[in-house]
Amino acid sequence: MRATVQMTGLRELGAALKELDSRVQKRIARSATAAGARVIANEAKSRVPVDKGTVKKNIRTANLKPTQPGLQETAVGVRVKGKTEVSAFHWRFLEFGTAKMPAKPFLRPAFEAKKEEAANRIKEQLAKRLDAEAAKIGATIGKAK
Repeated sequence: MRATVQMTGLRELGAALKELDSRVQKRIARSATAAGARVIANEAKSRVPVDKGTVKKNIRTANLKPTQPGLQETAVGVRVKGKTEVSAFHWRFLEFGTAKMPAKPFLRPAFEAKKEEAANRIKEQLAKRLDAEAAKIGATIGKAK
């Protein structure tokens, strides 16, 4: 399952971002989308139905490899393999239900409840990181004189 949020009103931030080196652009974009994803992940953790902690502890965010130039994606999901002995493979039974158990979704409702807050967090993080990069560049230019 994949959900996409379109944001508008970011022309100024986008123009400023394009002025930077591509590595810096990617770093800023990853940071911003990760900040938005953390909002949704935290909400999902609070919505997990009664659980001994296995699912809740394994809710993660992950930066995905871009499928197109200039695109950054960050996923929120449940890690089912890892260093812990107890796997959280049963998260899908909670989220989608089974023939014998009704669904008790926590990921989809978390996204729906927090998508606007996540989008705002992405905007804030973009602005913050762009300001920081501008200050760094300004300090470098000032020393070059």
